[in-house]
Amino acid sequence: MVTMTLLRRLFFPIFLIFLCTFVQPAHGFYTWTDEKGVRHFSDTPPATEDLDRLQVRDTDGTTFEPQGAEPQSTPQRHFLWSVETNKNTIYLLGSLHVLTKDSYPLAEAIENAYHHCQKVAFETDIDGLNNPIMQAKIMTLGLYPLDQTLRQHVSEKTYAALEKKVAEAGLSMAVFERLKPWACGVTLTIMALERLGFDLRYGIDTTFFQRAKKDGKERIFLEPVEYQINLLANMGKQDQELSLRQTLEDLEVVETMAPDMLRAWKTGNVDRLDAIMKATLKKYPDIHDRLLVQRNLKWLSQIEHLMNQDDNVLIIVGAAHLVGAQSVVALLRGKGHNVTQR
Repeated sequence: MVTMTLLRRLFFPIFLIFLCTFVQPAHGFYTWTDEKGVRHFSDTPPATEDLDRLQVRDTDGTTFEPQGAEPQSTPQRHFLWSVETNKNTIYLLGSLHVLTKDSYPLAEAIENAYHHCQKVAFETDIDGLNNPIMQAKIMTLGLYPLDQTLRQHVSEKTYAALEKKVAEAGLSMAVFERLKPWACGVTLTIMALERLGFDLRYGIDTTFFQRAKKDGKERIFLEPVEYQINLLANMGKQDQELSLRQTLEDLEVVETMAPDMLRAWKTGNVDRLDAIMKATLKKYPDIHDRLLVQRNLKWLSQIEHLMNQDDNVLIIVGAAHLVGAQSVVALLRGKGHNVTQR
């Protein structure tokens, strides 16, 4: 039976829909199968002397020639931006909602931004998930009724693929029988990331949420918890199954792509993360618009309101919200604000 603790983790703010869909290959990444039949996925070509005969396929199936690794940009940048106004400074920090313990200590620029701010804004109230009423709602939205099972709501092909992945993870299908498809996908993703050393406890937003609480800084929430939960739970039946099937495919390359995303975040490589997100979301334009673009647009007015206050504010949102043509950063620049990556 699914525990309350597990279900609460499923709904931790929209983190795995976009910050853990990184397992979809992006253009310019290499995927190949070695002589032992093991599939590899990387942003650099395999270590082989016979690169001339190696065929590397892009995500659309196009074969292209391997190229060397992209050189690191200098000077060092971070997933941190600042906007100087006549009254205050606004910082935008891209969060990886799950992170490894050895990612700490954080860069000095990030720590300085936190200490420079009197207020910290988050996507939602993380403590709000502990509210008994919210827990009851999570249970209702994440589970089928007692007389229904997952198998009744997905195709045999999808169910068989899920069974295979669950068995590979050493789990029992009993854990998943009453979970809805999107909740299954989130659960498997969390577990896969945890096996790689990623943990919600080390996520950027969790870390600074607890620090701001301890330090007595004012915390601001861009969205109610209910809003985020409904964004996930209100997906249609077909979209839920497609999302689960995509997740099952993506998990095949999670062991190589998770470190790639972490490296992009640590080095402030905006282009790399943007490429990953574009490859992941190109099959789901409606979901991209609903869960990223529309939310960015709604946040814009809130951020501009904070610019008119006297206090400095650190705004922490998922890193995917800060890359691309319709990102928060791009929208602010489009309105004439000088947004500088730190």
